[in-house]
Amino acid sequence: MMESMRSLQSGPSTTSTKFTFDSVHTSKHFSMYMFHQDRVVGYKHSVRANLDKEEMAEFRQMRNIDHDNVNRFIGISLDGPDLMSIWRLCSRGSLRDVIANNTLNMDAFFVFSLMKDIVEGLYYLHNSFLQCHGYLKSSYCLVDDRWQVKLSNYGLTSFRKLEKRTARG
Repeated sequence: MMESMRSLQSGPSTTSTKFTFDSVHTSKHFSMYMFHQDRVVGYKHSVRANLDKEEMAEFRQMRNIDHDNVNRFIGISLDGPDLMSIWRLCSRGSLRDVIANNTLNMDAFFVFSLMKDIVEGLYYLHNSFLQCHGYLKSSYCLVDDRWQVKLSNYGLTSFRKLEKRTARG
């Protein structure tokens, strides 16, 4: 078993936490890991950021978000070649994948349940310190093993601003 020395930022000081590489799937945009017996996914960001105290405080607050329709934010990995935001893995993938696979019979009640989950997650985020998701799209609406939708990749405003500037040139 290989181990990485990637670190999660949990406060003003860095806490080094080991990710294990049991069965890692990696793509251009994400990598999967095991973290404290949970499967997590690291979303790769295309920028490097020097995080200030306000941004670190936002990440600490994001770690405390707890709602049935909001995916658990684990932390930020600053080490290694990619800056990554680390999130709990939802086993069925994104809503985009579920719809694209077209292997389900999605009756009206099932579709309503998916939409209700999204609305409840958005309502929670809009009434939290974040006040919005920031970049909602179907690939950030994740589906867990109970077919519950969980909003992911919320917050991270400083990364998004830098990524937009980088994309413009």
